[in-house]
Amino acid sequence: ELNEDLTPSATVFTGKPDLYHALQACLIPLFPATGSLTKVIPEASTQP
Repeated sequence: ELNEDLTPSATVFTGKPDLYHALQACLIPLFPATGSLTKVIPEASTQP
């Protein structure tokens, strides 16, 4: 993990990165590979 100066940091992110990546792994196959999930999910929800 890098700090603000882009050098290796001695600390580790305290959030839930595993949950974040697991969610992405489940969502990515459901949408077209035309951009980021934050773009394609709202577009897909407005289509009939």
